[in-house]
Amino acid sequence: MAVVPYLYFNGNCEEAMTTYARVFGGEISGIMRMGDMPQDPPLPDDVAKMVMNMLYTMPDGTRIMASDNWQGTSATTSNISLTVEFDSVEETKSAYDALIEGADIQEPFGPQFWTEAFVAFKDRFNIRWQLTGPYKQM
Repeated sequence: MAVVPYLYFNGNCEEAMTTYARVFGGEISGIMRMGDMPQDPPLPDDVAKMVMNMLYTMPDGTRIMASDNWQGTSATTSNISLTVEFDSVEETKSAYDALIEGADIQEPFGPQFWTEAFVAFKDRFNIRWQLTGPYKQM
């Protein structure tokens, strides 16, 4: 059994997921478009090119699936945050620097009592993240 987060985006799913693959490593191993679904009549071109289903696998094997929210409602942030644990402060800072453009910072980057590096933010794609460096001895 595995928990696989499924993310919804407002038309920028492919950009977001390829950004995450670039920042964290891993690979995009599958993408289906709305236009790949049998539809009669066919979907409009702007909807047909949207992502129906996309699979990103992180270097540790964690899978994240995603799609564009295409049915006229806006994808919003919920009470879920994706947490990525790094082996070093430098790796944590590098990922933070790569994702910070346009982000809404909830907890600024810095040490905490449980770790040498932590930051919490909502990125420009409206996804909430917590990045943490090595844990201190508990």
